[in-house]
Parts: sequence; structure tokens; C-alpha cells
Amino acid sequence: MLMVNDRGRLTLVNTQAEQLFGYDRSELIEQPIEMLVPARFRSAHPGHRNLFSKNSTARAMGAGRDLFGLRKDGTEVPIEIGLNPIQTETGSFVLASIIDMTERKRAEERFRLAVEASPSAIMMVNEQGRITLANAQTETLFGYDRSELLQQPIEMLVPERYRGAHPGHRQGFFGTPSARAMGAGRDLYGLRKDGTEVPIEIGLNPIRTEDGAFVLASIIDITERKRSELVLRESEERLHTMIENLSEGLIISDLNGQLLHWNQTGLKMLGFSSMEECLLKLPEFEKFFELSTVDGAVLKLEQWPLARIIAGERLADYEVCVRRVDSDWKRVFSYGGAIVKEPNGQPLAFLTMTDITESKQAEERLRRSQEQLAGVIGSAMDAIIAVDDEQRIVLFNGSAERMFLFPSEDAIGQPLDRFIPERFRAAHKHHIQDFGKTHVTKRSMGVLGPLFGLRADGEEFPIEASISQIESDGRRLYTVILRDITERKRADEALKEQARILDLAPVMIRDLNGRILFWNTGVEEMFGWKAEEALEKISHNLLKTEFPRPLEEIKARLYADGHWAGETIHTRKDGKQIVVASQWVLHRDEHDKPKAVLVVNNDITERKQAEREIRLLNEELEGRVADRTAQLKAANKELEAFSYSVSHDLRAPLRHIDGFSQALLEDYADQLDEGGKNYLQEVRNASQEMAQLIDDVLQLARVTRSEMRREEVNLTELASGVVAEMKKREGRRRITVKVEEGLSTQGDRRLLRIALTNLLGNAWKFTSRSKNAEIAFGEAKNNGESFYFVRDNGAGFDMAYAGKLFGAFQRLHTTGEFEGTGIGLATAQRIINRHGGRVWAEGI
Repeated sequence: MLMVNDRGRLTLVNTQAEQLFGYDRSELIEQPIEMLVPARFRSAHPGHRNLFSKNSTARAMGAGRDLFGLRKDGTEVPIEIGLNPIQTETGSFVLASIIDMTERKRAEERFRLAVEASPSAIMMVNEQGRITLANAQTETLFGYDRSELLQQPIEMLVPERYRGAHPGHRQGFFGTPSARAMGAGRDLYGLRKDGTEVPIEIGLNPIRTEDGAFVLASIIDITERKRSELVLRESEERLHTMIENLSEGLIISDLNGQLLHWNQTGLKMLGFSSMEECLLKLPEFEKFFELSTVDGAVLKLEQWPLARIIAGERLADYEVCVRRVDSDWKRVFSYGGAIVKEPNGQPLAFLTMTDITESKQAEERLRRSQEQLAGVIGSAMDAIIAVDDEQRIVLFNGSAERMFLFPSEDAIGQPLDRFIPERFRAAHKHHIQDFGKTHVTKRSMGVLGPLFGLRADGEEFPIEASISQIESDGRRLYTVILRDITERKRADEALKEQARILDLAPVMIRDLNGRILFWNTGVEEMFGWKAEEALEKISHNLLKTEFPRPLEEIKARLYADGHWAGETIHTRKDGKQIVVASQWVLHRDEHDKPKAVLVVNNDITERKQAEREIRLLNEELEGRVADRTAQLKAANKELEAFSYSVSHDLRAPLRHIDGFSQALLEDYADQLDEGGKNYLQEVRNASQEMAQLIDDVLQLARVTRSEMRREEVNLTELASGVVAEMKKREGRRRITVKVEEGLSTQGDRRLLRIALTNLLGNAWKFTSRSKNAEIAFGEAKNNGESFYFVRDNGAGFDMAYAGKLFGAFQRLHTTGEFEGTGIGLATAQRIINRHGGRVWAEGI
């Protein structure tokens, strides 16, 4: 904001003006306003200023024209200016509110570039049906130069057979304008300059500007889609017309919050009709308005812009949403201001306000448009790369990342030939330079030979590419669209290979009487007759064919079903008989009458012989399996008898030994010395250990032969239950046990509980002498394979003996160190093996 006196001298400069023009405030005060006017406008400016002083009304400066300011560094900046006359005791002044339009100009330029870079032809047509805008793709699509299209009737691009009805359709659209596709459900065609027609799709968008109503037509050439039945993405670019005529309000208050003055613009902005009704204390405005951030957070009174200035803050671009509490009126303002001393030394709070509601809405629309454009580029199936004049990359979309195995952030700034094989780089650079010298906006690449790309890992791959160019601000931008055709090349090679293989496949064609019409290389090799020897012969006579059923019955099935398959026996030219798997397919003419039979043969002589041999081997194998099954049943019976003997015949003597030893200790304790008592206690301990060993051996036998019932097992719940039981038995132990959540697997719940009891029990036992004992049960992955683990910080073991850990009766510690029978880990291993898994130990 600047204030200028009637002599054209600057008397007030705010912080935003300092930032805009690059001057310090002291460099501007009392300087002529023309120092901020570019040289080409400077001579006319005093006249404009004098004219304004004679007709002093608040208005925008330079309506309909582009305005520019001159910075200290000599650069120009596009601006908008609002002028407000002010009359004070010291004279007449003009308060100029100045807005930097650089970003808007850049947005307009980006929009122009986006229209030019659009893959669709874009035209704008007015209500009279005249073309007012056409991009480069329109020229390419219709074959006209842009100058030949502008101000011409749109019907010149409509085929003759549709031309009469088109004005009515156009008037109907302007009568009820809405964004929609044109000709829904119908085929649309455009007329090229050369008189040919092109199938197209058209998207229509109504636009209203100061110049009237228009329709923006986005046109896509769907020739390729019609030809190859490939669906092209419809790309629509919307033309946004933003007209901003921003003016500022001015409010003056003393430092007690008493408002002293509003200008007319400020009154109108907030809906007041006169200054008298709003010369109130600041808190009194809470009954009229609610202020909030643009995100919706309600501001307390001390956060209001004027309150913050009174508190000593200097505001700039403070965006606030203002809502009247008695209606749905709501606007967004940008506030600025500071405390300024009057000539008499009285400090006053000056608050400026600019209505940015439309600007905010325009920013949001622009953001959405940019997001849509970025989304189209980012989601494109083809790689899109843009380079500057020096062929350095400025855009690298997601498909390019995946194609070249190179991240976008690393690709930006790299030379394009980074992704071109070494042998093509020099020529490729010249090709792009030569293309830049032409007036062609787009063309395909690779006319002189195949194209190849270079991935980050050094792999070369075949590509298709097209290139386009646009020029902006004297700079040229090239956009290359690439497609990896590796799979297509492979498919072409596979098709050629299939054609070669098909020629080798034994195929013949005969008429309905069996006369041979076609005889390929595969049939020649199968039967020994050359084509010239076989053609026109009756096939079953030539080959002495033996059919599995009468030929007439086979023909009847062929005519009924359209095909027949079966095994036939033929005689080769050398007299050798072969067995053939034969497939017949009936071919009909355009009247659906049988015409010929396609026969595909496969020599299965060796397979039939192998089947006979396999059948004999299977018969022999079944006998062996029966013998082994009988032996296994006998072994199982012996194992069951042994288990019964161990369980009953061995337990009884052990219980007697333990019982009588206990009786001696209790009944004859006074007749035994300490040595005798110790001997008897050793006998009891040995018999109890033997009983535990018998229990473990029996459990090992049971888990080996018991039937498995597979189901979904919650391992977390199972392990937690085992840990809870161990803690209940030894509640005094200080130990940390962590069981991972969400573990489950398929298996036998009972057997898996036994395995976890032994594995966790083993960890529990060997951490008994650890000060801060820890046990963990969880899941991990190694080389893509999942496994479950029990980890502890116990006694540990020497990895040299790891192979012995899971053997029955194998122990790496004495019973004096850690109790146990040496069966637990062997039991766990057999359970895991029965589930198809494996178990191992690692010492850390």
C-alpha cells in the first residue's frame, strides 16, 4: 500500500510495498511515484495522475490493460492497482492498494502451456458458432493451420451429412448449457481439410466470460481405438476464466479499540450502510460477526486482526474468514496493517482488508485442475519425459520410473541420453535438435530404425516413442512419450515360433469323401509320404486306417457335434504301424453346410507302449505295497505290546521300590544312620526318574503313531496357556516371557501343545540360573520362508553339539546341573516332522 500526495510524492509506504518493490521505506518517502513506473509508461503517468485528481473516485487503475511496476533491481512485476482518494487537513492524497500478479500470470501461462501440451484437440466456440481458440493438436487432427480455423464457423469441421442439423444442436447446448459428452450413444465424425472423415469423441464444457458465452470442446481422435479396439483415455482440459477486481477496505482505530474511521469500500465489504452505525468499540462487533481461520477454527477477540495490531503486531497477509451471525453471509479477507503515528504524535491502528474470497475459490479450482493434470500424467500407462533446450529432464512420471528403474527425484536434471544406449547417444541428440528447428509440433520417433531404452541396471529394451515440442518465454520444451514394447516383441517372436511349430504339427485337410486337400510338413514326417504323393488320395485308403468304431458312425458323430476325437491306427509308407491320437474338426461354409474336415494327429505309439509298461509296474508295486503294509501292521502291534508292557509291567516294580523305600524311611528312621537314609533317598530319586523316563518314552511313541486332526490353531493362545501353567507351578521365579500376538497355523492342536510345552519348558529350565531371565516366542522370515522360534538367554550350548540336541536320551548337561530325561526335544522334533516342518537349534 502506498499513499501519494497531490504533487506525486510518496508519503506512506507499508511493509508489503517494501517487499514488492525491493526498496527500504526510507528510500521511497518523498520520492516521485514515477520511480516505480517502467520507463515505457513513465512519461504518460503524470497525465493519468492529474486526470485522477480531477475525477477522484475509488476505482481500479488501468482497467482492461496490463499494469507493471518497476523494482529496485530493474525488473518489472505485473500488478493490479486500486485507487482511493483521501482528503485530510494537510491536503489531498491517493491511497493505492497494489497486488503482485506474478503468480496469476504464471498460472495463466501454465494454463496456456497445458492447453498446448494437451494430447487432445481443444477448441473454443462462441454462441455464433465461430471458432475462437484452437491448439496445436487441433491443427494436427484436422489438417488446418490455426489461422485457417479462427473465426470460421465450426460447421466447416462437420461432415456434410451432419452439417444441417449441427446449428440446432449447438443452439440447444447454449440454451441449456452443462458439461457433458457430445452425441452420447452415437458415433461422431470430424471432417479434415483433405476431405477425409475421422472418428472422434467430443467433451463439451460451457464457459461464460465478459465476452459472452462459449463452449470449450475437447476432441479426441479415436481412429486407433476403432481400428484396434483399444480404449484411449479421454483427456479433457477445462478453461477457467478468473476475473478479479480486488479493492481494499481501510479501518482506523485508537489503541483502546474505539473505531474512528471506515472508508466506503470497507463499509460495503462488511455490509454497513453508514459510518455512524459502525463507529463502535471493537468488542461490540462480536454481536455482528464471527471470525475464524480458513480451516474453520473460531478466533477469540484477542486474535482478531485489529486486536493484534493494537497489541503491537505488524500484520501482513493474515487470512481470516468472516461470517455474520444473523445470516449465512460469509467472506474471506486478507488483513494487513500496523500502528502508525499521526503528525500530532497520536498512535492509531491502521487495518487494511482485501476481499480474497474469489481468489481463494480460484486457487482451489486451480489446485484441483493441477491435481487432475498431475493425476493424468502420473497415472498414464506410458512413460512421459519432458526435457529442456539442453535436453535435461524436467519431468519424469511414475511409468518412466518403473520403465527405467530410476526414481523421479534422481532423474530430474539428468541428461536424457542417460537412458539411451551408448551407441545411439550422439545421433539421438542431433535428431532432437533437428526436430526443434522444424515447425512440426509432434511426430513419431524411430523412422530410421528401431529404438532402444537403457534401464538403470544396464538392460536395453525396445521402445516406441513420439515427441512433441512447445515454446514458452523463448525456451523450448520437448515431451517424449515412450512405450516398452518388450512383450510385444516377444509375442511377435512367439507368434513366428508358433507358426513354425504349427507347420511341424501333423495337420491335414480332407473333403467329406476323405480326399486329401492339404498335407503339411508334420504329416509328411509322421507318415513318410510327400505332399505331392498324398494330395487327392483317399486318406484312410492311403494310410490303411483302423478306426475304433465304424467310419460311418464316426462321421455321424462329427456332423452332429462338429468334432470328434479318438485313437486310430495307421500304416506308414515304410510299412510300420503307428497309434495316433486324432482330432477331427468339421469346417462349414458361409451357408453352414459341411465343407471339409481338419485333422490334427499326434503319434502316441511310444506313449501306448509306456502305458503298458507302467501298468505292469503298477501291478508289481501294488504287491510290494501290500507286503510292506502287512509288515508295518505287525511292527505296530509289536510296538503297542511293548508300550503296554512298559506302561504296566515296568511301572509296578518301580512303584514297589519307591513305596518300600519310603516305608523304610518313615517306619525305621530311628534305626538308620544318615548314610542309610541317603542311600534310600537315592533309591527313591532313581525310581522316580525311571518312572518319568517311562512316561516320556511312552509319549514319544504315542506322538509318532497317533492320528492327526488338522485344524486352524491359534499358536499365541496355545503358547500363552503353556506359559501360564509354568508360572503357576513356579510362581516365585522372576522371568519375562513375551508371546507375539496373532500367530496361527494349520495342525493338530493336541500335538502342537505337546511340542510347545517341551520347547518352552526347555527354555524355562535352562534359564533357571539366569539373573534376568527372558523367553520369547514369535514368528520371523528368512529368504521368504516363515518360521516360529523360541528364544531365551539361558545356559546355552556349544554349536558343535547342536546335532545331538534332538536325539532321544541325548543331554549336553548333567542332571545335577539341569533335570530332565533327554526325551522332550526328541518328542518336539517328531511332532514338527509329522506336520511336514523341521526344527533346529542355534547358539548365540
